[in-house]
Amino acid sequence: MGYQINNMPDPEWLKLTGGYNDYPPGWRRITTKQFAQSKFFSFNPVWVETRQMLSKAPGAKGSMTPAILHHYWDDTGVAMVHDYRKGTVYYYAFGCAHDYTTGKCSKCGRSADNFDTSD
Repeated sequence: MGYQINNMPDPEWLKLTGGYNDYPPGWRRITTKQFAQSKFFSFNPVWVETRQMLSKAPGAKGSMTPAILHHYWDDTGVAMVHDYRKGTVYYYAFGCAHDYTTGKCSKCGRSADNFDTSD
C-alpha cells in the first residue's frame, strides 16, 4: 500500500508501474554504490509504496518479493528488498535508465526536465 508524499500520482502513471503484486517495468538489481549515488539521497519521491511482488517465472510457485518502492518524477525509482532470514538488504532500480546526453533520453524519448548542458 502506498502513501501520499506530494500529490496523488496520476492513475495512468500508476497503471504503467503495475499493481501491488507486479514488478514495475525495468526492474533490475543495483549495487550498494549505485543505490548510494541514486536519487534516494538527493530528491524527494512523488510516491512511496510497499509491494508484495509475485514471480511469474516458470517454477516459481508462491515466490514473493516484499519491497519498498520510491517513485520519482521522471518515471524511475529505487527499491529496497530485505531477506529477513539472511539479515540482508538488496537494492533495485526500475523504470528507464535514462541517458540524457542530448536533452532527450536516447532509450525512451523522454525530455529531460531542466536539463543543463553547461558542463
